[in-house]
Amino acid sequence: ATILMVAITVVLAAVLYVMVMGMTTTNTTITTPLALNQQGKTSSTVTIGITSAPNGATTDGVSISYTPKGGTPLGATATLYSAAGTVVANYTSTGFDATVTLTSGMTLVVTPTSGSVSAGDVITISSSQNTFSTSTITVS
Repeated sequence: ATILMVAITVVLAAVLYVMVMGMTTTNTTITTPLALNQQGKTSSTVTIGITSAPNGATTDGVSISYTPKGGTPLGATATLYSAAGTVVANYTSTGFDATVTLTSGMTLVVTPTSGSVSAGDVITISSSQNTFSTSTITVS
């Protein structure tokens, strides 16, 4: 009888362990940044192409900062275009207004909240949801 009770206890412990492990989630950090290239600039905007993005990269939890050369980071607004050229999301200080999967061929037009665009300025795009690692591009 004692052996039977020990065996039942071991089986119940194993079942409980499997149930608890199935309920936990792991927060994996993606270490791949977005591959970005500058496609153009004006005195007030920078156009950035997304040449590649990790699988599952989205606009959810994305933040964009604009740092003038030698300055401190500023806010930015942005418009995200699909590869076909249609607007798919807009970015303000509160984030993107839609969750969109980021893919190759998309274009992001970034506007600093103050000042003008100059060579040497840095745009930083990061994801609090860990769908891609922090990505930066220096304006040329």
